[in-house]
Amino acid sequence: MIQNILLRSVSDLIEEEVEIQVRGLTLTCFAYYCPGEIHEGAHYAVELGVYVDDGLALRLVSADEPSSAVRVDAGFSYDLTGVVRGANLEVDGVYFDIEELLGGLDGLSAYDGSTVCIRVDRIQIAFV
Repeated sequence: MIQNILLRSVSDLIEEEVEIQVRGLTLTCFAYYCPGEIHEGAHYAVELGVYVDDGLALRLVSADEPSSAVRVDAGFSYDLTGVVRGANLEVDGVYFDIEELLGGLDGLSAYDGSTVCIRVDRIQIAFV
């Protein structure tokens, strides 16, 4: 799902590390697709996704638990709490593509419509 973001910063140390603001959330993301030059302070259309390296860490949470994106450490890891909506996880009106996490016995497809918390190794961003 294409969303509009504000590019807050690009890391001087890690070329792919960008900080964005989208619908009130500030996120540090891994830019895996960027077809052109980007500039801090500019708005861009992007797609947000998640990457999980070593198995899905998921817990079902109460529907009244607030959505959140909590950075785990100084890297790219986040705990995302939101509602599974088809191939997306909605966190405070921000949609993350979770299509790759839907299959298998541990897949998120069984949780469609449910509020979950998942640990992701990174939030990925593709500038479109």
